[in-house]
Amino acid sequence: MQIDMVKLDTLEQRVETVGGVRYARTYSGAELLEEDELVGLPLAGPLPGEIQEVFAVQRQRVLFGGDIAVTKENPVTGGIAYSTSVGADLITPEVAKSGLLRFVTVGDSMTAGNSHNSTITSITRTNNVATVVCTGHGRGTGEICSIYNCSDSTFNLSNVAVTRVDANTLTYPCPGADGSAASIGGTKTMQLKSPAWSKDSGYLFWLQSKCGGALKLVNNAGRSGTDSADMLSSYDTDVISAEYHDAVIIMTGYNDWANANFSAATVYANVTAMVKKSVGKLVVVVSSIPYTTNGTYGSANRGEAIKYNRAIRNFCNGMRNVRYADAAKYLIDATHATKFSPLSNMLQADGIHPSPKGAERIAQAIYDAIQYEVPRVSRLVSSSGDNYGADSTNPNILDAAPWTTSGGALAGGATGTAATGIAVTNTGSGTVVASVVSRSDGVGYDQQVVFTPAANNDSVTFSGTGYLSASRYSVGNKVNYIGELVLSGMSGANIKSVEIWLQYQGSSGMHYLAKAQATGAATYPNGDMTISFASLVDSVICNGASTGLGWNVVIKAGAAGTALTAKLGRQSIEKV
Repeated sequence: MQIDMVKLDTLEQRVETVGGVRYARTYSGAELLEEDELVGLPLAGPLPGEIQEVFAVQRQRVLFGGDIAVTKENPVTGGIAYSTSVGADLITPEVAKSGLLRFVTVGDSMTAGNSHNSTITSITRTNNVATVVCTGHGRGTGEICSIYNCSDSTFNLSNVAVTRVDANTLTYPCPGADGSAASIGGTKTMQLKSPAWSKDSGYLFWLQSKCGGALKLVNNAGRSGTDSADMLSSYDTDVISAEYHDAVIIMTGYNDWANANFSAATVYANVTAMVKKSVGKLVVVVSSIPYTTNGTYGSANRGEAIKYNRAIRNFCNGMRNVRYADAAKYLIDATHATKFSPLSNMLQADGIHPSPKGAERIAQAIYDAIQYEVPRVSRLVSSSGDNYGADSTNPNILDAAPWTTSGGALAGGATGTAATGIAVTNTGSGTVVASVVSRSDGVGYDQQVVFTPAANNDSVTFSGTGYLSASRYSVGNKVNYIGELVLSGMSGANIKSVEIWLQYQGSSGMHYLAKAQATGAATYPNGDMTISFASLVDSVICNGASTGLGWNVVIKAGAAGTALTAKLGRQSIEKV
């Protein structure tokens, strides 16, 4: 990641007293950019953690001190990017490094579809509380959601905690006048989005795997039905004002060509304007991808899509901190008689949105572009003593990594051996043979299964032998589910989905790291793979989850197939 040194060098932070009140202020030349009132602070020493300051283009903890040095640290590498000597009474920024690449996504339904979206029937507001009617919303109290595409923009909020009323109703805090929000209509219906649900037809699940779990999603600003003009108009709110982040991923396309009838030049202007707003960030622009459904304006705009891809590629290649992700390269049928047509099975039945196979290819294109900027983090647990069972103060509340060669449970006709804390379940007419094998890296064991499907929807499930006790967490805790799943023999196994999820017993709250969307094996990646899974967002344990927390990894077939070998290991569920 690069830091905009020119912009950074124009900034100055200092403490000033005005009218008897002390302020931590940030200036750009003579212009006051930000200020925080310093109440009840000593003359020296660290400021309380709740006081935050914006320095340059990053949100950072503020420190207060005497004759010190200002350091600007690269949040990806940790290296010093800027340093200068300063006098007393200056605020010093310090990056709180998590080791992860924090990012924001911008786009249309191809981006929104990485998360779980539900159509809202109506919203009303009374006393600064909005009531949402959304049939079968599946959200629990405390879950973090976003509301978008309301005609009254005051109802549109990102990353807000909701309260479950019943299966079809929820509320959220929403300052503003009493009233109602009507649907925009057309392709822009009011939507409720849950970032804690990742779909296997979205590229983020696959990108997280390719990056070894090194990503943390700050805000998914994808909105169904939007075009590049819409994205630009909300960019300041969605991206610039978002929590601290290192990178931005921008993806537009189909709605620009097929619905808005934009020219390549218009889309290019909109996207480059967005890029220029994120100075100092790593920005990834994903190409427009091919499609088969021509939309309102027919197929003529396929040529505009090609022109745009060429133009934006050249722009990105000429920018130091901007990367072009050539997803079209992986999805396009390059020799098809109809220009800009996709390869078979890369799209869903609608001819617009990517299938899991297509989403995996989009992720590969993004990874190609950023692989050298991705932190090389290690998030997999490495010791049988590194969990709650060994030490009740440990934030890893899952003991079943696994660390034993037996002691688990088998169900549904599965045979063999399961490790302590792990259940292996066969569903359907296929066969499942379980065993516990030493890992190739020497770190404990893998729970292995050999799964031979005999029919559509046959599946094998890895899960806990019981729910994790509520004594290990509290409602409101945030957790991440982390682990590694190795699949071999995919080519003949006819696998159509891999689902990975947490379940909060006693609540409607769910956290899908991968929610299955495929209808058959043809639209799912069929190569051998290692899935390094890790929560893209912190999962909030919802109110009512008082009886336990469960985990599940489900592999499902779309037809009879040859034997698949699956190995699950080095799992953890870690409180943030």
